[in-house]
Amino acid sequence: MNAMQTNIDYLRKSLESFTLTTVEFILTAKDRINLGEDDMKGDKWRGGIGDALRRTECKEPDKNDCGDCDGRSDCLFHKCFTPYKQTPRPYIIKPELDSKASYDKGAQIRLEIILLGETALYAYRFIRAIEYLGRQGIGKDRGRFYVADVIIKSPFNTGEMFMSRIAGNDKCKIELLTPLKIKTNEDGIHFLKVPFQTFIRLLLKRIINLNNLYYSGKNYESFLVKEALSELVLLSESVTARTPAEWQDFTRYSSRQNKPLKMGGLRGFIMISGDISPFFPFLKIGEVIGVGQHTTSGFGRYKMIPPEKYELRGIS
Repeated sequence: MNAMQTNIDYLRKSLESFTLTTVEFILTAKDRINLGEDDMKGDKWRGGIGDALRRTECKEPDKNDCGDCDGRSDCLFHKCFTPYKQTPRPYIIKPELDSKASYDKGAQIRLEIILLGETALYAYRFIRAIEYLGRQGIGKDRGRFYVADVIIKSPFNTGEMFMSRIAGNDKCKIELLTPLKIKTNEDGIHFLKVPFQTFIRLLLKRIINLNNLYYSGKNYESFLVKEALSELVLLSESVTARTPAEWQDFTRYSSRQNKPLKMGGLRGFIMISGDISPFFPFLKIGEVIGVGQHTTSGFGRYKMIPPEKYELRGIS
């Protein structure tokens, strides 16, 4: 076994505890609920859940600063909504992408919240917050709902994930389900055409970062993990990507900053050619955790489409 494969295997071993918990909510609308287009639903849910957690968790929910609060250590709002800037949050909000902007009274609404690390231990507190939010209402006109059912499950087993393969191992197309917004380094460049090397490097960094923050990644030698990252990125140079996608702009209103904020991202496909077998397990993990910016609100969601399904999807 060569040094490159040894380092990559070391990275995979460091991810053995990387498990996720999915809390799936089945909600029933008590009023008409307007959540807007699919791309912005996650942002509305994030704002609503944040406010609900503040109301159900905080000792002083009307304060704007957690700095001098002595209840921070056990406050789920503080754990999830006030980490240091640029620190990935330990949850991901994934509303159902059903192309419905509004829901009539009695309609079912599905919502998933992915919980990372020990945050899964507090699933019941997320459930309590969603119940509170249902009583207060969400979206335009504050439509109310109630929780009809909750399903808690794990979306994948990491060990099994690394044993998985994709048919052919030389082609794959990635459908961008929600806007993909990525930039590299600190130059602020947002890609309109996404090289596979850029895509996989940012995805690997996200996985490693989450592993270090919320799992056992910090117990492994960072030097060897970085070596594995560099070697995988080097391997990715032989994989090409074509991006028949378009940039779409969106505007969201920030209640915290009290102003509209411009957002945007790519929608379409990334068509990959080359040997993707070393990257396949990481790409499958990425289907659950997303990649790029604003992943907490559901941006950067994608789905891998294997070659045998291209014609069924009308993709060439």
